[in-house]
Amino acid sequence: MKQLILCERPFMVYKAILKAMNSDDCIDIVLSNHMPGLEKIYNPLINAHIFNKVFYYDDVLYQDYIKNEKLSEYVKFPNILWAWPRKLVKYFRYQKLARKELKPEGLDFHVYDEILANDGVSTMNFKLNFEKIFYVVSEHGRGNFRLKIPLHILAVYITIILDYFNIIVAYSGSSKYVQAVEVDRNEDLVCYIKNRKKVRECRISALENALTEEKKDIIYRIYAEAFGLPKKFDAEVNLLLTGPLAHDGVLASEKDQLNCYYDAVNLNCDMTKKLVIKPHPRDEVDYSRKFPNAIIVNKVVTSEVLSFCASLKIDKVVTIYSTSISSFQKAKNMVVLGDEFLNGYNRTAQTGKSIVFQEDLHNGSK
Repeated sequence: MKQLILCERPFMVYKAILKAMNSDDCIDIVLSNHMPGLEKIYNPLINAHIFNKVFYYDDVLYQDYIKNEKLSEYVKFPNILWAWPRKLVKYFRYQKLARKELKPEGLDFHVYDEILANDGVSTMNFKLNFEKIFYVVSEHGRGNFRLKIPLHILAVYITIILDYFNIIVAYSGSSKYVQAVEVDRNEDLVCYIKNRKKVRECRISALENALTEEKKDIIYRIYAEAFGLPKKFDAEVNLLLTGPLAHDGVLASEKDQLNCYYDAVNLNCDMTKKLVIKPHPRDEVDYSRKFPNAIIVNKVVTSEVLSFCASLKIDKVVTIYSTSISSFQKAKNMVVLGDEFLNGYNRTAQTGKSIVFQEDLHNGSK
């Protein structure tokens, strides 16, 4: 089978690599700077020869579409009353501009037996719809089709109606050209997927477990070359997994977030050990201000990749809440501090649902 995977998000790149390492199929991928920094993996992937072809394009339209956006606008009242209508207008303008964009040289959608894409919000995703190509939507992170935010669900159904009349492309995997939706777990899915689309599972853990140690090393070396990760760790370390607490409106400021994680490390870790920090992909905080000697991993690196480094020995892995902590079972200690730990800092008005949303998205944008 000849397959194309549009890799607009870090988690999609990681998933595509796992698939390629576990398959004899002919797989091509499309990379972009949809998420800034992800383009750095382009040359290492070409050099690794695990894909048949690696395409690349500059997704400047998406960058303009998300400019100055904050997740908190879409989950908190009263902002949501105007945030979602405004987003639909921006979405409509974005897809009109996408019609005029060129595909990467040599890319022909029609030659593939199957195409996997994100949830419909990228320039190349729109090109698929404009060419009336049927494709499979793959969740851009584990759990993103289990997020049940009422106004988001309403917005999706509005785009479904407009998609029917060819006015707009329905997003979140709901376009009429989406043949199926691929998820890590077919459990508790949001209604517009569960009730309208064929669902198939692709367990990331199964793909990871099928890898030999040699293949894990190859994957780690690809990321090390692309993002300057240490080739070898000479001593045991502590690992901090962050979340965009200020960006998502959980804490009032980046200063509060920085202080929160500084205390989390100091209260729980042996400070004589080297600290490795893996920021969430939407985390904009400069951790070098508080941790000048830490190894700060590029935020577009998928957390699970670190577990493929044979020389990485972890004393403690610490987080407030992050689903990716489950990838570090070999750590001596796993510390999940939870929501209560945040009470000592400057909180914003935040609901439990919003916090779950942020947690589920931790893998979602990797």
